[in-house]
Amino acid sequence: MGKGWLLLLASMLFAGTASAVPIASYEGELVEDVTFFGQVSEPSPTGSPNDDFWWFYGNAGDIITLTVNRLEASLDPALYLYFGMGTDTASLTFLAMADDEIDEFPGYEGPWWDAQLSGFALPNTGYYTVQVWSYASGGPGADGVYDYQITLGTPPSGPVHGVPEPAMAALLGLGLVGLGVFQHRKPRI
Repeated sequence: MGKGWLLLLASMLFAGTASAVPIASYEGELVEDVTFFGQVSEPSPTGSPNDDFWWFYGNAGDIITLTVNRLEASLDPALYLYFGMGTDTASLTFLAMADDEIDEFPGYEGPWWDAQLSGFALPNTGYYTVQVWSYASGGPGADGVYDYQITLGTPPSGPVHGVPEPAMAALLGLGLVGLGVFQHRKPRI
């Protein structure tokens, strides 16, 4: 069993006994395929009052993808998905957790990975709450917080394979110039 599944099982068992995490305010509404930015602090395996909370409206049966990409190498981002909106997590229905599911931070050899909940079918029509928090992070940046980006829908970034578009355009352009030069130098009969 992978680390993500073990964390999910542990969090589900612990979620029933954990004290409620207060929701002082929501950062905002998640809109499909738009990237938003946030900051969290205080690594905590159960969440803390310094976590970020986002909301969105969904229909039963919608298939969603939630992605949290860290913008600082030492952040180990995690997210909880709940059905409902409220003033604390005890008033919501816990649905799923994501941690260590996708890309490792580029150029960083640490144990932390970005979080993604992919292909999740929403069980109800209504409002959903997303809690973003720092699971087992290293030391935060100089400002004492961890920066991240969150997207509902298509992830904002990921590994890029193959030749990037600008390079392809440059190669095509060089080929056309070469053909033009070759045609210009060809002797006429």
